[in-house]
Amino acid sequence: ARFVFIDEKENFRSKKSLVDAFYHLNTYQSDIEYKRYLGKYFALGSGATMHVIRADIASYEEIEYQPEASIWLALAYTGLKTGIKSSLNLRQDFSKGYQVPFCPSVSAVLPVSKYIAATFSVSRNFRVPTMNDKYWIPGGNPDLKPESSWNMETGAEVQLHTGDVVRSKINISFYNLFVDNMIQWVPGSSGLSSPQNVQKVWSRGIEISSRSDWKYAGFNGYFKFGYVYSPSTYIKAETGQSNILDKQLIYIPLHKVQETFFIGKGTCYTLFSFSLNGKRYVQSDNSAWLPAYSLFDFYAGTTLKAKKVSFRLQASIRNVLNTTYQSVLYYPEPGRSYSISLIISK
Repeated sequence: ARFVFIDEKENFRSKKSLVDAFYHLNTYQSDIEYKRYLGKYFALGSGATMHVIRADIASYEEIEYQPEASIWLALAYTGLKTGIKSSLNLRQDFSKGYQVPFCPSVSAVLPVSKYIAATFSVSRNFRVPTMNDKYWIPGGNPDLKPESSWNMETGAEVQLHTGDVVRSKINISFYNLFVDNMIQWVPGSSGLSSPQNVQKVWSRGIEISSRSDWKYAGFNGYFKFGYVYSPSTYIKAETGQSNILDKQLIYIPLHKVQETFFIGKGTCYTLFSFSLNGKRYVQSDNSAWLPAYSLFDFYAGTTLKAKKVSFRLQASIRNVLNTTYQSVLYYPEPGRSYSISLIISK
């Protein structure tokens, strides 16, 4: 059992936009969880959560509260000899002003051979509008409906190499997601964005990820690669909005690539990261878009230990090539930046 209280205060000032705003958030959360093993193969878990946010924010008309609660029950099975893993989750959430449906989920990992395992999962999901979605001024929409969705995913994990020097695997998964009343911040004719409910969205695609770990001559490292192909289209819309049907959702790229290369020896390490985001549409009818962009980051550091305390000193350069890009229209992202961090842990 645990109880958490968080008090957050922020004073945001901007001479350029003549803003001097004060934000005050209080978060109260209590949880209780119980876990019990049923023999060698089964584990039973249950719990309950209560969560309340009190928001005193300059961009809200008044102090707002968002109370939420949930109860859940989970049963997991692990076959020690067969390698089969499965879980069943039953969850019921409660949120002020909304009737939240019962949300179950089931998942399984099924070994096909020594090197291949199939995966499968189905879940029902529900998301209520956030406080900013409802109350932010300007743009907030207090009449938003909650999102409801079903998510289905299947795939496979393949061990490509299991040697002493190199170990590698690849994961391939296909997903299919139907969302009713999807909440999306949409730019209006005046340029001001406001959250709206999209009637129905079909998101599907393929995710491919791989990881190769190696060690040789005192060095060790890994290479990770990820690719996501994610068509996400409107399949139902309000009357008069037929021009958005079968169009890609705004700000969701069709293609994404992520690569990470890590190498270390002893207490020192370096890491290189590369990401590519395809073009993102900024109008629901796909008539305007932001161009694709790629980013390159570099990290180097060392870890030192003294008795029971460890120190990690890290230097990083983000956006090494000083790429000019926007994640959201009219909001340029930072160029090249440098940072040094020291993490002390026991």
